[in-house]
Amino acid sequence: GTVTPVDPTPETPVTPTPDNSEPSTPADSGNDYSLQAWSGQEGSEIYHVIFNGNVYKNAWWVGSKDCPRGTSAENSNNPWRLERTATAAELSQYGNPTTCEIDNGGVIVADGFQASKAYSADSIVDYNDAHYKTSVDQDAWGFVPGGDNPWKKYEPAKAWSASTVYVKGDRVVVDGQAYEALFWTQSDNPALVANQNATGSNSRPWKPLGKAQSYSNEELNNAPQFNPETLYASDTLIRFNGVNYISQSKVQKVSPSDSNPWRVFVDWTGTKERVGTPKKAWPKHVYAPYVDFTLNTIPDLAALAKNHNVNHFTLAFVVSKDANTCLPTWGTAYGMHNYAQYSKIKALREAGGDVMLSIGGANNAPLAASCKNVDNLMPHYYDIVDNLNLKVLDFDIKGTWVADQASIERPNLAGKK
Repeated sequence: GTVTPVDPTPETPVTPTPDNSEPSTPADSGNDYSLQAWSGQEGSEIYHVIFNGNVYKNAWWVGSKDCPRGTSAENSNNPWRLERTATAAELSQYGNPTTCEIDNGGVIVADGFQASKAYSADSIVDYNDAHYKTSVDQDAWGFVPGGDNPWKKYEPAKAWSASTVYVKGDRVVVDGQAYEALFWTQSDNPALVANQNATGSNSRPWKPLGKAQSYSNEELNNAPQFNPETLYASDTLIRFNGVNYISQSKVQKVSPSDSNPWRVFVDWTGTKERVGTPKKAWPKHVYAPYVDFTLNTIPDLAALAKNHNVNHFTLAFVVSKDANTCLPTWGTAYGMHNYAQYSKIKALREAGGDVMLSIGGANNAPLAASCKNVDNLMPHYYDIVDNLNLKVLDFDIKGTWVADQASIERPNLAGKK
C-alpha cells in the first residue's frame, strides 16, 4: 500500500556507488610517507591514512568510496591494507575519523562513544558506525546510544514449552540457562545451538542469556532501594517504586523510568537540492515499476521517461542499517543523506517525472522493527519525505516481518503524529 505524507519539506550529503570491478592500476611505489586522516582520498599515488585508530596504505588505485573499515588482504575489491596502530601523537595531529560517511568530500567526524565519559547536551558521537546526538546532559555510565534502559524489570523466567507460542522479548529457562525470543517462535528448543542467535546475525529465534537468575521473596523484598548516586555493577538487583529491577550493564544516575536521550543524527544538509523538486502532481492512476536503487548500475531514469514514456518509479529498498540500529539506509549499503545516485532522481524530475520510495522489502530489518518506539521512528519518516521532496511512500511488508505485529503497527502510529 501507499501512504501520502502531509506537506513534505527537506536537506543532506553524498556517497559514490561502489565499483566491484577488479582494480587494474597499481599504486605507485615510492618512499614518500605523508600521513593524513582518511577523507575519501582518490588516485594512484600511495596514501598513508588514519582511520579508527589505525594507519592504512592503499595497495593500488583507490577511490573516494573505498573506506578502510573492515578491509583485509582477502578483500580484493578494497585497496586499503592495515599497516599499524596509529600513535597518540598522530591521532592528535591528524585526526581520527571513525565512520565511512563522506560529506561533500570531507568526512563527517564524530568521536567514538565512551560509556565512562560525560556528555553535554547536543553532543554528537559515533557508535556502531552511526551518529547519535543527545538532547540533554549525560553523566558517565548512563544511557548507551540506541540502547534500552539499562534497568530491566525482574521477572522469573518460565520453563520453555514446545507447545507455547513465544514472541519477541519472551524469556524462558532450559536446564538452568535463560533464553530470550527474538521473534515469533514455537517448538524451537532454545537449548539447541541450531536454534540460537547470539548476535542477531542469523534467522534463528533464540538469544542465549547465560545462567538464569533466581531470587527468593525475601531477597526481592529486601533489595536495596534505587539511589541515583550509586554506581551499580551489571546484574545488580534493586527496588524502585515497589518493583524489582536488575541492571543490564554498569549504570549510574539513570532510573528504571528514564528514557534514552540519544537519537540517531543525520546531517541532511544539501539533499533537497541534490534530488530536485517534482514539477507535476502524481496522477490518480500510475505505472511506477520498481528499481533496485542499491545496484552498482542503475538505469538512467530520465532517459526511460524520454524514450519509453515511463515517468514514475518506485525506488527500493529503504531498510534499517541493521536489526539494532534505528537508522534508515539504502539496502544497508548506503546512507540516505549522501547517496551519489540522487542525481538520477533530479534528472528525472527535471524531465517531468517523479519517484516514490519503498520502505521494507523481504531482506534485512525494516526501519519500524529497529526503531523500537514511535517517537524514534516518526522523525525518520518525516526527514525522508521532507529532504527527498517526496509526495508518496510505499510500505512493503514481507518475509518473517508479516508476523511482527509491533513493527507493522508502528508506521500507522507514526503517520498519525
